[in-house]
Amino acid sequence: MRKKLLTCSLLISLLVLFGSHGAFALEKSDYYLGLGMGYHMDSFNADMDSDNTYGFNFSLGYDFSEKISVEFQYDKIREIGAKNSVSYKDADLSGYSLNFKYYPAIVKDRINGYVLIGAGRMKAESSLAVSEKPEGDQSDFCGKLGLGSDFIVTDKISFYLAAEYFQGFGDLDPLDFFSAKIGLKLYLF
Repeated sequence: MRKKLLTCSLLISLLVLFGSHGAFALEKSDYYLGLGMGYHMDSFNADMDSDNTYGFNFSLGYDFSEKISVEFQYDKIREIGAKNSVSYKDADLSGYSLNFKYYPAIVKDRINGYVLIGAGRMKAESSLAVSEKPEGDQSDFCGKLGLGSDFIVTDKISFYLAAEYFQGFGDLDPLDFFSAKIGLKLYLF
């Protein structure tokens, strides 16, 4: 059910993103580097206390316009819970994703809210099997949905707050969790 919900949400978001009138008008083009940290909560397992953990992320992005951004993001998450019919074990995660951001309402020089949709590859390092396969490192595709806000400090510096949902696929199907993130963006050009 979660996979179908994520897939439908991804498709609807892409349609809204690419169907927006004037979304690709080149008003601004900036490269940025981002550095952030997150608090990750696996809300689908029964034992919430052992599932919450911290992590960090790096991003490299490009603003096509005031409404559209694309970013490549690396996330590192330490010891989040993975539960399946065979076992329960904490897994260290690392993932790469390509994210599309759409800013539906722009308030210049203040706060800019966005929706995020992304896909990539995630790797789980665990001493027990995350899926039904043998123990060890497992890697597969993942999806990401999110909401956030950029808080503009200067023309070259802003910080962000974001809430994101991650879903692993294939071997990493048992991994799905929410993240609350805070970070800093530095514009290069």
